Amino acid sequence: MTTLDPDMGAAVHQAMEGIGIDVHTDTAVTGFETSSDRRIRSVVTADGSIPADVTVEEITALDLSYAPPFSPVWDPILVAARQAAAAVRQTGAGRSP
Repeated sequence: MTTLDPDMGAAVHQAMEGIGIDVHTDTAVTGFETSSDRRIRSVVTADGSIPADVTVEEITALDLSYAPPFSPVWDPILVAARQAAAAVRQTGAGRSP
């Protein structure tokens, strides 16, 4: 699957920032820092660590509601998270907590 088209990507980016999520793009992930319970606590980049309450891997596991008259079959947030998680895994840095 390819990345989102620019219009959809912009809409997802805006929606995520609208609910208080700091979105970092064009940032290479080099690893993760985990806690003793194996939950990801920060994402490591060449510029340092970014604290993380939730990662794209964890977003892909969300069970978002589905209401056919009001929403598409695939929630744009989940589509974007799956594509981002796949991109992170391709770097060799990604793994599920």
